[in-house]
Amino acid sequence: FSAPVDLVGPGTPPLLAVHSRPDTVVDPAESDAVVERVQKAGGHAELYSFDGPDNLHGIWQVQDAPRPRLLTHIEDRIAGFLTEWI
Repeated sequence: FSAPVDLVGPGTPPLLAVHSRPDTVVDPAESDAVVERVQKAGGHAELYSFDGPDNLHGIWQVQDAPRPRLLTHIEDRIAGFLTEWI
């Protein structure tokens, strides 16, 4: 298994990293590192970080829902990114 930062290279497509600052599952520094690596390689990368509702990933409206949905502000940010880049 490779870390996302190890997969960055020439031709890496535009990237939007979404990360909840209180996440204890994945260190927010992981997102910082991959965004920085893409930018240094000449690609486009953005980090959308926010204060999530819990210390897990903090991205779901209801954590244990059978079909969880992302928090609305995350869906909106992703939609804006896709509109810009696709």
